[in-house]
Amino acid sequence: MCESLVIRNGYVRCAEEGGLTVCRVTCDDAYMLVGSSIVTCSPSGDWSDQIPTCRRTGNQVANICPTLVAPDGGRLVGSCTAAAVGDTCQLVCISGFRPTETRVLICQANGVWSNDLPQCIGTTSGCPAITVDQGIISETCSNAITGQTCTITCQSGYTLTGGSGTLVCQANGQWSGTLPICTAVSCPTLPAPASGSISGTCSPGASGQTCYFYCDSGYRLVGQSSLVCGSDGRWSGRPPYCMAASCPALYRPENGALSGSCTDATMGSICTFSCQAGYTLNGPSTLYCQEGGVWSGNAPSCVREAARSCESLNIPSNGFYLGTCAPGQVGQTCVFSCESGYELRGQRTLTCGSNGQWSSEPPRCERSGGGDNGNGEDGNRSCPILTPPPNSEFTECDNRPGGRCVVECQSGYQRSGSRVRTCLSQGTWSGFAPTCTKTVGYTTYTYKVVPLWSLMFG
Repeated sequence: MCESLVIRNGYVRCAEEGGLTVCRVTCDDAYMLVGSSIVTCSPSGDWSDQIPTCRRTGNQVANICPTLVAPDGGRLVGSCTAAAVGDTCQLVCISGFRPTETRVLICQANGVWSNDLPQCIGTTSGCPAITVDQGIISETCSNAITGQTCTITCQSGYTLTGGSGTLVCQANGQWSGTLPICTAVSCPTLPAPASGSISGTCSPGASGQTCYFYCDSGYRLVGQSSLVCGSDGRWSGRPPYCMAASCPALYRPENGALSGSCTDATMGSICTFSCQAGYTLNGPSTLYCQEGGVWSGNAPSCVREAARSCESLNIPSNGFYLGTCAPGQVGQTCVFSCESGYELRGQRTLTCGSNGQWSSEPPRCERSGGGDNGNGEDGNRSCPILTPPPNSEFTECDNRPGGRCVVECQSGYQRSGSRVRTCLSQGTWSGFAPTCTKTVGYTTYTYKVVPLWSLMFG
């Protein structure tokens, strides 16, 4: 019995005629028959003629590989004459012979067959070793004996085509079935995304190779930036796409306003910030939407402006003041006093706060019911006006007879002298002038309170 006929790019119809098997070969469209269209299986189990082949017609593919000639004891199967790129040819030995190796020859683009044609040698048992480029074969594929099975798989990135992955060594020294080949796995061609581009191995993809994706300026990539072609012919993920890059919406700062393209902004858009009166901007006044959908900086805020001074205080009628009064400076004080015969109504000491406001309303001087500085009927005299020593302040101070001045030193300073001094009826102060000192290392600084009139009149 003859081996089954397999005609690439054609088909075979066989029938029993006069006790013999007669097969007629027909080629597919766009292919022409090379050789006899009728072959007969002889009683010895061999085909009566060389197996024909089907090749492309016209100028579709150039026939560039040389014609192969069957060696003694063998015949050729496939496109062995006038072969085009990708055509295959295989040696089959007749009964009593076996090939030196079992291999499928492939016509390559450089016009050379992929391997040399094997030879047929006489044999009584066993099958020739099988070799498959980029293939993985079992141990029984080399020098197998009758009945043993050869298993063929492909390396990663290749797939089995054109034959069976399992062959059996027959009694005639031939392997059953058709020897397969391993062809490189490829992934479908990936197009460049709209408003973008690609690089790498993308059209088509090759197993283990990478395709990279990019977006044009003003667009951002949605999805993976690269895909890898797997050994199963599939990409590692879905292709990404490019969409117009937009920056997140910006909102009006508290006590402020914004203008420009501040919501749904695209690259190049500008958003401008401003603050209400009495507030100042903390941060940039203008932000730009940049490539990649990010603003050029953080949104600013509006903070209240810090007061630098308090409004100037007026000198009260029939009185005067000392200190930082016109205008007031934050943290500084203004001390009020009245002329002889007048009495202070209100806070004597006012402090300028950080909010630009004085600590209380200014006091006023009202005529008192007593004498008038020694010229009145009671003969009482007012005392000289005192000023607080450095690094201290008066918590109260009245220079009229019976009035008193109380001094308090600042933190870190120590008082010497009287804390409370009373204005006596003869116009002099009781006690001793206080000082506030601070020790720095081994040096003590001392300040003395001097009556204002002594400076004026010596």
